[in-house]
Amino acid sequence: MIFNLYISLFISFLAFLGMYIGGITTTFFKRYLPGKIHRLYIFCGGLLVGLLIFEVIPESIQQYDQLGLIIGGFLGIIGMMAIENIFHSKNNHNGKTSNYVHGIIFLIIAVAIHNVPTGFAIGTNIVDQSITGSPLLWALFLHHIPEGITLMVSSILAGSNSLSFSLITALLALILGVSILGGISISNLSHQFNTILMGSAIGTLGYVTVHEILWKSKTTVTAREYIILVCVGLIFIRLYILSLELL
Repeated sequence: MIFNLYISLFISFLAFLGMYIGGITTTFFKRYLPGKIHRLYIFCGGLLVGLLIFEVIPESIQQYDQLGLIIGGFLGIIGMMAIENIFHSKNNHNGKTSNYVHGIIFLIIAVAIHNVPTGFAIGTNIVDQSITGSPLLWALFLHHIPEGITLMVSSILAGSNSLSFSLITALLALILGVSILGGISISNLSHQFNTILMGSAIGTLGYVTVHEILWKSKTTVTAREYIILVCVGLIFIRLYILSLELL
């Protein structure tokens, strides 16, 4: 039990470190490329779309039932729409700052939901695979850097400070660690439940990426620049994932 707790905490720390380095990278760009943060936000939208298209969805189709993923996806989208309606009912002004605040909140929810089935999957396979092998841990660490970039950009645009970003990344890493520990402890975890949960993760992350990030940012730059930034994000994450597969 102590060893399982150690492994969970260690992987959580790697996830936190990866996201934090992503945040530091964003801070560097903000300092030396002032006024470009909105463009970086659109670029991050392209990163997340690529992450879904090139990694999350293909791997989920291989591991889970497609019907369960579709049902979970619809539930995730409906849930995010319901949350958005609640926000709008309590906050009627539609300023840009308000949109970015909604965006960071929805992004935190989406990543948190995504970390739960991911953590359970790691936990349930932790005995069969050499999770302590350096290549796998290196891949887990690198996987969270793009998430950290997106979270930091969203935090900056929402008016949050570095402390808020640190607390957000710590919370998300903790959720991943608890889920890993849960996956280790619960050997008879329902595969159907995990399928619905993963589908919900895809639905929520897709909704946040398309609606909250890309759709609401389309007027901040020209159409040509918008398309280029999204495509560059897609290409970057594709090459990034391919490099992880070589580890």
